Amino acid sequence: MASGSYQMWINSDGEKNKLQIPVLPEKIDVKNSMKTESVNIVDLGEITLPGSRQAAVISFSSFFPAQKYSGMSNVAKLHPPWFYAAKLRNLLNAGNPVRFILNGGHINMFATIESFQCYEKGGDAGTIYYSIQFKEYREISVKQIKIKKASGTSKKTASVNKTAARVNSKSTPKTYTVKKGDCLWNIAKKYLGSGSRYMEIFNLNKDKLKDPNKIKIGQVLKLPAK
Repeated sequence: MASGSYQMWINSDGEKNKLQIPVLPEKIDVKNSMKTESVNIVDLGEITLPGSRQAAVISFSSFFPAQKYSGMSNVAKLHPPWFYAAKLRNLLNAGNPVRFILNGGHINMFATIESFQCYEKGGDAGTIYYSIQFKEYREISVKQIKIKKASGTSKKTASVNKTAARVNSKSTPKTYTVKKGDCLWNIAKKYLGSGSRYMEIFNLNKDKLKDPNKIKIGQVLKLPAK
């Protein structure tokens, strides 16, 4: 993959910790799939029933160089190879979702690190080669089931109450001025109740935004109705 305007970031801890990958991989595998079920019906044969969308899986291989070279992505500071390896290993062990961003490639999603393997090669002292796999992380809403016993009988009835995840009760302003540290995901999370609605903000402001991952301090963005 050519560097150009592409940049890869792995952010954690509510965007407080940002890790830029110094060398872009030659290719990135993105797997999207559906869960289907096959059923055999007499006189008809096998039919396939569509199911739900499965979480996307992203995987790639690259390396952390021991020193800067011309084929690197545009990074402000190159850390030692062991720094990147230790950081990713700690994120894997913590098990918390991270935010995977590929600027220029239109990938911006929360994911968990499913696997991380690294090794060194002879003749290339200090450089660490690695393979990594991410799995899309999606927020869930919880359903509560209450069982009530009817008076004077042994019958029980069940009712389901669906609770949304941390609904934001604040009224949604018509516009928002971008501040330092903002991203469309966080703005959508704060004012629309879900970060996954960030593309609604992007689509509403295509006259001033060319990339959902690139917003500038001071920009006034229109917000969709809640």
